[in-house]
Amino acid sequence: MRVYDRVSLMFDVDRDYNTCFHFQVDARGCVGDDCWGDKTWDPKWFVAVHREAESWTMELAIPRHLLAGEALLPGQAWAMNVVRTLPAQGVAAMGLPAEAPETAIRPEGMGLLLFTGNDRAEASRK
Repeated sequence: MRVYDRVSLMFDVDRDYNTCFHFQVDARGCVGDDCWGDKTWDPKWFVAVHREAESWTMELAIPRHLLAGEALLPGQAWAMNVVRTLPAQGVAAMGLPAEAPETAIRPEGMGLLLFTGNDRAEASRK
């Protein structure tokens, strides 16, 4: 995977800024995952990749129960980061420091993923 354009998503669900779940997808659709370096962790998640001449997109479905057993509450927040690695070009990240995750996962630079209530979903059903 190291020689391909890839995106990594990291989720620190307890916001201890020490450990996180790590999901990685490259432009070919190959995947990798680990739980704070434990490569024996084997979650079942789903990926779709669409490639064009100059771009690619990915869609992920990660069952919430793989990351957190409890129901999500409005106002709850997880730490997270999104990192794109372009070999021979560099790394772009939502949070800093921007490093390729296989070099060093750095949870202390993650941003927040804030969960809200279902107000919009409820309003659209009425």
